[in-house]
Amino acid sequence: MQSETPVPLQIPARRSTTSPPAAPPALPEAAEKVTPLTLETLVRRQAGTRVESIRQTVTRTADRVHTAGSDGREWLFERNPRDRRRAFGTLIDHASRTLVLYDESELRNMLGIRGWAQVLSLGFDHELLEGLEKKTASRTIDTVRVVRHATDRKDVELREVWWSETHFLPGGFTSVQGAASLQFSVQRIRTGVDATLLRPAGERFPSHQMIDLADWLERH
Repeated sequence: MQSETPVPLQIPARRSTTSPPAAPPALPEAAEKVTPLTLETLVRRQAGTRVESIRQTVTRTADRVHTAGSDGREWLFERNPRDRRRAFGTLIDHASRTLVLYDESELRNMLGIRGWAQVLSLGFDHELLEGLEKKTASRTIDTVRVVRHATDRKDVELREVWWSETHFLPGGFTSVQGAASLQFSVQRIRTGVDATLLRPAGERFPSHQMIDLADWLERH
């Protein structure tokens, strides 16, 4: 899905549908009590001979996720306290000194994010694991053990995921669509977070203008 803003969490594509959007998925018990973590991630996109790599630092707790990339922008995703399956987000654009507010439907329509579960799993839709076979292979990224799930089918986009049920976290995944591929990997994991990054964006940057997405898109 194309949008006016870069996708902060890299997501394997889901096929479009004309049906009304389903309710956000419920979270398993493990997702309700995840350990606060700071992650260094790498996304590698390839389309033919063109290769693009994106590095991000992700600060993740059970109720808030912050991302910061090399483009100078930040995102803060927050869990909806009234319906904890849902989420809203703020794009922090330092170049224009603007905070752009995304509600739940805008996260879904513009970025393909279906609720808090998908934010917490760094854009990966955990329901897609049902189409993969759990393997015996595992590996450890710092202190987090991830298990391989994969398929040999060539007619599906998601081919492989390294997944931690305990932490509700993908250690990596590979998605293929035609001649294009996307590889996501967690490079490093550190227990604990910088709580400053998880404060409301308006408190961190009081001099930035706060606007909704519709007004932001009219400017671009």
